[in-house]
Amino acid sequence: MGYFQAPELTTAHKWVGWAGVLGAIHVVLHVNTVIVTCAESGFGWGVAAWNFDIMGWLASCLFAFLCRKSSSTRSSEAKKDNRWIAIWAFVTLGVRVLDTLMLVGLVKIPAIYHTPANATLVANIVSEIVFGNLFVGAALVGSLMLLCCPTDMESQTVNAKEREESVV
Repeated sequence: MGYFQAPELTTAHKWVGWAGVLGAIHVVLHVNTVIVTCAESGFGWGVAAWNFDIMGWLASCLFAFLCRKSSSTRSSEAKKDNRWIAIWAFVTLGVRVLDTLMLVGLVKIPAIYHTPANATLVANIVSEIVFGNLFVGAALVGSLMLLCCPTDMESQTVNAKEREESVV
């Protein structure tokens, strides 16, 4: 199953599909960020930083997959996945805001990580601030649209009414 293959491709499906694409790019770029960081600063980030990093990467992998799947499924069939995407995106939005503020040096929490510099900062800006934030934003918008106002349901209702009328 690919991206954007829903039986009726709505704007919401496109949002969540683009979230899947951005998430896949983010996942790859994040691996690059880890390589750049290790090459520049070594592996001694601290246990908290490694734990947050690995958990975030695994969650990004899962939710990029769910967004791709949701972009190719009727909203009525993907309700459970869309709920999980919306919950994840809402929680992650807060984490992304904190991470962005930490990366640009406005917030400092040494127990999590120290503000990076040089190539590590550039890699983090691209993978986390640009692609990570776009991924989460698109996932939140698309999943909420599919949950709250699924326009692909309208044509299913119309088609059902047409079938009923043709029988009568």
